Amino acid sequence: RVVVAHDAPTEADAFAQVVLRYKPGAAAALAEGLALAISGGKGASLAKFESETGVSAAQLLEAAAVLKGSAAPLVTSSGILNFKGGLEAVKSTQLC
Repeated sequence: RVVVAHDAPTEADAFAQVVLRYKPGAAAALAEGLALAISGGKGASLAKFESETGVSAAQLLEAAAVLKGSAAPLVTSSGILNFKGGLEAVKSTQLC
C-alpha cells in the first residue's frame, strides 16, 4: 500500500492508494498533520492544516488509515532537505 505526498505529480501517483498533493513549502506542516492523523487526531484538530497545506482533513485521515499500523517504510530522497521545512518534515515523521 502506497501513499504519495508531494507538491507536484510523480510517477508513483499511478499506483498509490492515496495521493496528497500539498502546497509548495508545506512539507513540514503536512508531515505534522499526517502524524496527528495517525495518532488519532480528528477533523477539527486537522482542519488547521488544510489552509496551510491544501490537503483536507479527510485526505489526511484517508492516508492515516492506509499507514496506521503498517510496517511500510517511509521512502524519500535527499531532495526533501532542499525544500523549505524539509528537515522539519523528516523529523516529524519520527512521531509516526
